[in-house]
Amino acid sequence: MTRNDKIYYDVMDDIAAYPNAWCYIVFGGRATGKTYSGLRGAVSNNHKFVYCKRTVNDVKILCAGNTVNKKMQEAGYGVDLSPFKSLNRDFGWNYRAFQIFDGLGAFFACTIDNKPKSDPVGYLLSLSSVSKYKGFDLSDCDWMIFDEFVPKIYDRKLRGEGDQILDLYQTISRDREIRGKPALKLICFANADEIASPLTNVLEVTDNIAAMLNLHIPLLYIEDRKIFIHHITDNVNFKSKAKEALIYKAMENTVWGRMALENDFAYNDFSQTGKFNMKNFRPIFKYIYKNKTYYVYLKDDTGEFFITDSASNATIPCYDLSKNADQGRLNLDYGIMIRQAMLDDRVKFKQYTQYDLFKNFTKIFNL
Repeated sequence: MTRNDKIYYDVMDDIAAYPNAWCYIVFGGRATGKTYSGLRGAVSNNHKFVYCKRTVNDVKILCAGNTVNKKMQEAGYGVDLSPFKSLNRDFGWNYRAFQIFDGLGAFFACTIDNKPKSDPVGYLLSLSSVSKYKGFDLSDCDWMIFDEFVPKIYDRKLRGEGDQILDLYQTISRDREIRGKPALKLICFANADEIASPLTNVLEVTDNIAAMLNLHIPLLYIEDRKIFIHHITDNVNFKSKAKEALIYKAMENTVWGRMALENDFAYNDFSQTGKFNMKNFRPIFKYIYKNKTYYVYLKDDTGEFFITDSASNATIPCYDLSKNADQGRLNLDYGIMIRQAMLDDRVKFKQYTQYDLFKNFTKIFNL
C-alpha cells in the first residue's frame, strides 16, 4: 500500500510558514512523519545535513546494515536499519548509512549493489561522541536534525546535554551568517515523553510549551528569538487511522497510549502549576535561577507555598543558585520542607520549570 502524504506531518510546511526561524522544535506522536519528512525535505531540496542521535550505539545500529558479515553481502543478503529505509521504499531511492568512526557516520546515495556513488548527502553523529572529535568541519551542512531529542523515561541523560547540543550547533554553523549565508537550521523531533528536556531547558522554552498546553495552542513562533514550536495535536486524519492499529486500541486509555497516540505529555504532572490566589500569603525568601528572580510565599495558617516570579519589596533572604554554597543552603533551609509540602499537595508554582527545579533539586545541583 502506498503512503498517503495528506495524513502525515511534513516539517517542510512549518519551514515554509516560518522561514526565518533558526530552531524548530516538533513534538509528535509515534510514526506521524517527523523523521521521514525531515530527511525527505533535506534530500529533495539539496540541503546537506547532520543527523544527530544521542548515543554511539544509536549510530552503530543505524549503520549496522553496511557493517554486517561480508559473506552475507556477497550472497545478496542484507540488513537495512537506516532511517532512509521507508524513503528508499517509497521513492525508489537507495540512500544508506555507513559508519566512519564510533559515533560518526555518513549517508550516501548508492549503486544497485549498495556502494556509495557520490559525496555524502548528510552526516550521522552521536551527541555523546562530539567531545571526542575536535576541530571537525561540517560547515557545508544547512540543516542539523536532532532526532528523539527528548530522552525516554528509561534513558540515561547525558551530563550537560542541552549545552552540548547548542555547542554542536555553533561548531557546525561556524561563521556562516557573517559570510552572508542563511542561519543553520536546528530541527528537533521527539515524542511527548517529557516537557522539561535538556534542550528545552537550555533554550528556556519549557514554560512556553507548558503555556501552549494550557491554552491548547498547537503552534508558537517566538518572533524575537526566531524559535518555532509545534505540538502536533492538529493531525486529526492521522489519529483516526492510527487508532485502528491493534496496539492503540489496546492502549488507548493508558498513559503510554496518551503519549504515543494523542501526543499528550502524559508522564508529566501539571496539577501543581498555574495561576493562584495570593491573598494572605507572605514572602519568605527569593532565589535567582538562570538570571531570573523567583519569590516564595507562605500562607501561615495552612502551610501552603506559592512560587512565582511576582516580585515583593519585602526584605527577605536571597539565594543565588549559580553559587554552590547557596544551592546547599537553600536545600537545607527550605528545599526539604518544600519537597515534603509538594508531596502533601501544599505547593503551587506559576511556572512549570520551577516545579521541575524543586522536584529534581538535588539531582540538578548534585547535592
